[in-house]
Amino acid sequence: VTYMISTPDEFRLAREHLGYTQKDLGKLLHLGEFPDRTVRRWEHGISRIPRSAAIVLEAMLEGYAPKQ
Repeated sequence: VTYMISTPDEFRLAREHLGYTQKDLGKLLHLGEFPDRTVRRWEHGISRIPRSAAIVLEAMLEGYAPKQ
């Protein structure tokens, strides 16, 4: 199965499926001082989801386990 995350809802569903909170995913992606705020903006369509973040989630859905 190949995953293609392109919308805020798809991003949120992928994060939830993987069992991450917004804060935990933001920390995993090294999003700075307020990682949950950045992820929340992506999921609400306020900010564009960087392709690199979508690629990481897609890889995780396919079994990739990043170092934490």
